Formats: sequence, structure tokens, C-alpha cells
Amino acid sequence: MAGLIRQWIGITSVIALLGLSSLMGCRTKGDTQSRRHRPLVQLHDQTLTAAQLHALGIDTTDSIMTRHYIQRWAIERLIAQEAEDKLPPEKLHQIRQLVEEYRYSLLRNAMEEHIAHIRLDTQVTDEECRNYYQQRKESFQLQDTILQLRMLRIPHDKRLPRRWRTLLSSKYPVDIQNLKEWCNIHRLQCALNDSTWYEWHYIKHTLPSKFKPTKARIGQVLRYQDKNYRYLLYIKDFQVPGDTPPFQYVLPEIKARILYERKDKLISQYEQQLLQRALQSGQLKWHAH
Repeated sequence: MAGLIRQWIGITSVIALLGLSSLMGCRTKGDTQSRRHRPLVQLHDQTLTAAQLHALGIDTTDSIMTRHYIQRWAIERLIAQEAEDKLPPEKLHQIRQLVEEYRYSLLRNAMEEHIAHIRLDTQVTDEECRNYYQQRKESFQLQDTILQLRMLRIPHDKRLPRRWRTLLSSKYPVDIQNLKEWCNIHRLQCALNDSTWYEWHYIKHTLPSKFKPTKARIGQVLRYQDKNYRYLLYIKDFQVPGDTPPFQYVLPEIKARILYERKDKLISQYEQQLLQRALQSGQLKWHAH
């Protein structure tokens, strides 16, 4: 323990000197580069340099942050040294096994990402997505009510001419565009993109509290008001939890599934090829029991 205390005193002395050295300034570019790679602190054969701190995103001109990191760096290594000296051998063996397994896991993940980056075909066609959807409809199920709608939210002090109200349920894109422009001119809040499927839990707070999607009828124009606004809602479509969601709503999920399955197949093929090469070259040998 006395040895560790002496080590810690030496380290804290270096940390204290670090604050002084940061105030001395830079004389030349060469001197600066040399200082960046000069050890700031050393513990046995391990060193820490300013360049390493910069690589970790630590500003060495901030003496408090730098001092804190160096202290943590030193403490972790001192504790690790104590553990190596004092923990039972079986515990150390268990830790080394875990470290090795984690290392293999990191290398495997990195290699899989590398293989996917250079070999995976990321182009997914609409036809492929539609075929996937038709073959696996039962695997998709709504967890929330979703709606396609148009909405106008009008303050009580603003007037909406009757001719604009009739456009809300129009089937013609030009009418919806005109209504959108009118809302922009008068700075009215609106939602007129009825090709988007909205999830109920995301939009319910922007709609009147009396509106219940399950009680609405498709194609219906509804009118509500509260103390601040009047609302006009046109319900183009809605579906409830348990329904099979429409293709467009699950399209992003379908593409993600297809890419995941492609990647899984690609990695499986790579693993088998790697295994066969190792067997053929004699690197890997099966020993019968």
C-alpha cells in the first residue's frame, strides 16, 4: 500500500505541474507538436500524452477537465493493478475470459459491418416491398389507431369563407393547393397532406378533445370548437389497433426487414465460406471423440 501511495503522490505532482505548463504558452509549432506527444503522466509502462487527450475530445487548455481525466485514468489503472495482485486466480481467469469474449464480439461486429458496407445491395424496389407485404401480411399488426385526414384550426377571431370550407373534402389536388395557400396567407394552422398516415398518440393533443377517431365515418367532414379555436376535420381513412396496416404505412419497416434479412444471409454465407477455407487449408481440424 505504501508503494501505491508513493505512486499516487508522484502522479498528483505531475497533474499539478500540468496546470503550470498550460500557462507557459507555445513558442514554436515544432515545440507544440513535441509537447503534444510527450507523456503527461506515466504509471509503470503506461503513459498518457496530450495528443491522446485531444483524440478523446478533451481540451488540454482546460486544466480542471484535464486534471479530472488524468486522475480517473490513474485511479482505474491503480485499482486494476491492485486487483491483479489481490484477487483470487479463478476470479482473474473469469475476467480474462469475459474480456476475450468481448474482444471477439467487437471484432465480429466490426467485420460484419465491413462486409455489409462493401457487399450488401441496399437497393430495394417497390415491387419487392409489395411482394414481401403480400406474403407476410399476418406479421404486421397495428398497435395504435392511425388516420389520414385534413384539418383546419381557426381562431375565433378569424372568419373562414364558406367557399373555402367546401374545398376541405375536394378530390381535386388544385383545390387543396388553393386552400393551403389561403391558410398560409392568413397564417392559419392546417394539415392538408392526406397521403400521410398519422399515429393517434402523436396528433391527439392538436385535435379537439371531443374528437374520437373510432366514432368518425370515412369521408365525413366534422366541426368542433373549444374556447380558442374552431376545427374542421375531413376523415379520409383510419384504422384501429389489431388491423393489418396499409402498405404505405409499413413501407419503411418492410425495407428495413428486407435489408436485415439480406445482411443476415450475406453474413451466414461469409461464415460458411470462411469455415470451408479453414478446413480445406488445414487451419481448422475436427477431432473425432
